[in-house]
Amino acid sequence: MNDRSWLEINLDNYVHNLESIKKFVLPHQDIMQIVKADAYGHGAAKIAEIALKNGVTMLGVANAEEGALLRYLGKIPSYTYTKDNLTLDACPILVLSPSLPNEIDLIFENNLIPSITELDFCQNLDNEAKNRDVVYPVHIKIDTGMNRNGIRYDAFDNFLMAFSKCTNLKIEGVFSHFLESEEQSGVSETQIDRFREVLTKIKTVKYIHIANSAGILFQNFKEANIVRLGFLSYGVNINKRVEKTINLKPVMTFKSKISHISTAKKGETIGYNSTFIVNEDVRFAIIPVGYADGYDFLLSNQAKVLVNNELCPVLGRVSMDMICIDISKLQKVSLYDEVILLGEEHPEINAGNIAFLYKGSAYELLAQVGRRAKRYYKINNMIIDQEPIQKRSFIPSDFNSEKLSSIIKNAIAHRIQNNEMAKVIYDDILKYFFIDSDKDISYRSNFKHNIVFTEHKEYKDYYRVKTVLSFQKILHNDTFYVACAIDNESLKEFFKMKNCEYRWIIDVPENHLNRSNDKKNDLNDYFKISKALINDIEVDISIKNYPQIQGMQKGLLFTMNHKKLVDLCGKVVTFVIETETIYHKKAHQLSVYINEITKGAEVSFSFPSQINPVEITSIFAGRERFPLIQRRDNQIILKTRPDMWIFPNSGIVFSY
Repeated sequence: MNDRSWLEINLDNYVHNLESIKKFVLPHQDIMQIVKADAYGHGAAKIAEIALKNGVTMLGVANAEEGALLRYLGKIPSYTYTKDNLTLDACPILVLSPSLPNEIDLIFENNLIPSITELDFCQNLDNEAKNRDVVYPVHIKIDTGMNRNGIRYDAFDNFLMAFSKCTNLKIEGVFSHFLESEEQSGVSETQIDRFREVLTKIKTVKYIHIANSAGILFQNFKEANIVRLGFLSYGVNINKRVEKTINLKPVMTFKSKISHISTAKKGETIGYNSTFIVNEDVRFAIIPVGYADGYDFLLSNQAKVLVNNELCPVLGRVSMDMICIDISKLQKVSLYDEVILLGEEHPEINAGNIAFLYKGSAYELLAQVGRRAKRYYKINNMIIDQEPIQKRSFIPSDFNSEKLSSIIKNAIAHRIQNNEMAKVIYDDILKYFFIDSDKDISYRSNFKHNIVFTEHKEYKDYYRVKTVLSFQKILHNDTFYVACAIDNESLKEFFKMKNCEYRWIIDVPENHLNRSNDKKNDLNDYFKISKALINDIEVDISIKNYPQIQGMQKGLLFTMNHKKLVDLCGKVVTFVIETETIYHKKAHQLSVYINEITKGAEVSFSFPSQINPVEITSIFAGRERFPLIQRRDNQIILKTRPDMWIFPNSGIVFSY
């Protein structure tokens, strides 16, 4: 690692914890994974991804901003609500804490489910739902004894009467929260009785939940059909009862490295305010981590860290950017040696025990450590992903599709001073001019791109690649082109061609450059078109070497035509293009670009089992930014709705 400090997130341990906790979940119950506070510091986007792959059906966040960020970074599609029903694309996200009126737009824009704890907010939400002509789901939070937030259990009748006037809101869930579910005090039983009484006053709802992590183990309310899994999934035992009940593994490890080694003499002091006095000569090391990194100030003179499998005490105060540790007892230690500040490697440095040193909260500790650290995600002890600190809070909220649409409509309305006419222009006239009338501006629909990687018998360092591209489009000319090039610079030439329907970069073997002159130009060895159809017409194909620089071929241009195509010009036809090529095994990623306005897309990537895991990142410009992603054995499929528009400069990256 080249970082000053970093977090290692062990996803195998997370899955182990999830499977261990599932044994306590009743057969009829689903799981909501709580990923608030960036999944307690573990990374909400990645934890959500792994959770959904392992049977979790809902996610919980603290506020609307966290939910919006999760939609954006986690690429999690959302519900689509209409006045009459809702369509489920993927995972619902519940906002657990009370929301503010200024967050209502963010809730609707990201299709988040709010918790209702105040009637005033409920009325504001209902007004906005009416404006948007939707019936919107909510969860009602019941205060059964914590006295923190929620509708009091003994005031629920009055609330329900007032709620009945919110005609554009639908109660989808009812929930409460245990205040000491890990204890055997009888308090949880009282809360359950109060919650059960509330449930008798309401019609059937989709979700009922009260159990948090410890509640799943000790207070699993059988009438509930979903449980909220939080802290335990991250592998932290909060008391002895939990520790005796379930075997959990810490998911987070916080690491740094030694940046300085020195010696302090007897009678000297170490750190600010002389809180550590040296009784005998001590050899110490500096670790470039402090309270600004989330390593709590109250750990001063108390904590220990692990260096070369040996515990080393923290000496003096924790500074903003560094701590000092005693390395006198280490037999072997060097500059830049790895240091483990928190993790599973030793009981004294797990989150629970470190927090106990200063009577703090392990929840707080995990949520705050690594404020300046990159996260590395590991499976089978191999790094499969990483997340820089800059990525954790970035979301272009000012440029979501809904706001852009509003800006365009308002701009038209302002220009012509007529809202009704502006709507007509936006919804009908613009579409007519740019799609239906102007033959130079067209679009693709029903876009499907299937890519298959298999082992290559001749070129051992390359995969054999077969692709099938199909789409529908107005045919403007009786001739169209397919192009390939050996680098991006050469490929740019082909983007200028209007009738070029497919482009590919060839990864040419090194021995190609060493061929004799008569063989150098034969790029067709590495890229072939096996079939090209317009409707059912198999077109004629000719090949041109294009362009050439210093005698070396930079690409191929395939010209496609057929005498019958003249009769199809101006009509919507179906293109089918099948190719065979190669792809270097060391590339580790495959990119697919959509460079035309497209209505509905499906892209699939099939690959050999040895390159698993394969991750997918989509960057879509259009109304549907988070298309549906399906995973099968050795295949990933990305789909949008057939009626959804995708704009140029969209793309997909498969990483392996």
